[in-house]
Amino acid sequence: MHPFLSLPWMEDYAAHCSKDAELVQSLNGFTALIEYGWLDVPNPSVYLHMRDGLPQGIMDSPAQKVNMRVYARTDIWQRIYHRDISAKKALLIHELKMNSPTAKPLTRL
Repeated sequence: MHPFLSLPWMEDYAAHCSKDAELVQSLNGFTALIEYGWLDVPNPSVYLHMRDGLPQGIMDSPAQKVNMRVYARTDIWQRIYHRDISAKKALLIHELKMNSPTAKPLTRL
């Protein structure tokens, strides 16, 4: 198993999500470059490029302007990863931080 939020982990995660027809349908039309990062440790961020609801690339540095940033402390990422808390709940209780110029992605959670 790859380290959480590493490039190989994100590639596996993106491939898994691409196979979820309901998720792909709900994200139809969503295009963004998303940065996933850490609030409490200097681990590098990972970037996911989405186009029309499908992952188009994973990278360790942005090739273009980031549209959305998603950050959390290590303990919160671990709780999300182990499904002790959903990303939606973590966002609603302000443990998962999202910075986006538009609120539209919030409706897709």
